Amino acid sequence: MIVGIDFGTSNSACSVRLDSGDIRPVILQPDSLSPYLLPSYWYFPEGSMVPVVGQKAKEMFVESGHEGRFILSLKSHLSNTELKVVTINGKAISLEMIVSFILKRIRISVEEQFGKITSVYAGRPVVLSEDRSIDQKIEDRLREAYRLAGYQDPIFVLEPVAAAYAYKQHLKKAETVFICDFGGGTLDYCLAMLEPRDSCKKDVILGTKGVRIGGDDVTGSLMRLFWNFFGYSSQVRDFTREKWLPFPTSVFSMLSNWKNIWRLQGTARKIKGHIHWGSSDPDALKRLMALIEPENYFEFLSELERVKILLSSQKEANFSFQNKPIEIERVITRLEFESVTANLMKQAEAEIFEVFKGAHTALKDVKTVFLTGGSSQIPAFQKIIEKNFGKEGIQKGEIFTSVANGLSAYQLS
Repeated sequence: MIVGIDFGTSNSACSVRLDSGDIRPVILQPDSLSPYLLPSYWYFPEGSMVPVVGQKAKEMFVESGHEGRFILSLKSHLSNTELKVVTINGKAISLEMIVSFILKRIRISVEEQFGKITSVYAGRPVVLSEDRSIDQKIEDRLREAYRLAGYQDPIFVLEPVAAAYAYKQHLKKAETVFICDFGGGTLDYCLAMLEPRDSCKKDVILGTKGVRIGGDDVTGSLMRLFWNFFGYSSQVRDFTREKWLPFPTSVFSMLSNWKNIWRLQGTARKIKGHIHWGSSDPDALKRLMALIEPENYFEFLSELERVKILLSSQKEANFSFQNKPIEIERVITRLEFESVTANLMKQAEAEIFEVFKGAHTALKDVKTVFLTGGSSQIPAFQKIIEKNFGKEGIQKGEIFTSVANGLSAYQLS
């Protein structure tokens, strides 16, 4: 039995191809409203080196009063080849070992539902690093995580190529298709000439491109709407208390990404020092001090994530966070959302042109665009696709499971 695993920045999914050729999704969270998705969350309770994973990890972290260690978006950390281990409950543990707990949970689910695994096709982004040698090292880290989880020799496949093969399963005639896989951590493209399953002709991958922006970056961009509330435009005195200087803004760059939830703790002492020496807005800096507390930061970004999802289907959404000294109740409009994410969308569009330039193909030659990944639902991104390809040819697959389905179908090609 062949297994396709899409270990994602935000969610993970898995499909199997049975001996009959049928492709089936694997249930990863039986009691969930999304049983085929496993959120890429880890929670290490105090004193434990074995984490709870998935949605239950988030629930237990909140129920514990934010005690213990909660980890998310770990896939994006693998690109930092200098970061080999983290300390949890006083002990060092490798990132590969942490990843393996999710992969092991998936393996056990597959074996319980379908039996023995014979081959594994594992998804990976087009670009893990612009440096090819580092890119290979990151892939090797993923391979080690699979090994630690009990898999033998996973075969890595580019995620947008896998999504192309998911789309291929329903083809009645040959098509040139542009695939957009916009997930939590990366945006990947694939331009392919695909043949129906019963064709003797081979599929041709004309080009792939990847840009390291994803849903996490989109969520983080919404944080910009609140920067001034936390002292971005304030001034602070230097240690002599004679000169006023702009408040150092590097902390605000860190605020915009989930993965910095623990790094932010190192800035608390500096912020406290600025309050001591003198600030033009000490209340804002006190709010900033409160925000970088892990429980507040986690809940604040969770609320931004909720608002982001709502703004993909409605014109405005209410943001609410009430935990003194941070008290915010305000409406965020889609216009504001699109304003703070405009630069990300420009990057997304520029990379489309690079794919077609490299493939020596005109945009007008493509009649079908296949969208997958949760962030592909963002209206500003869909506007880019409609502007360049028209609305008629847009096809939407299983948003969160197309890559896993395509991975399990991959050997059929």
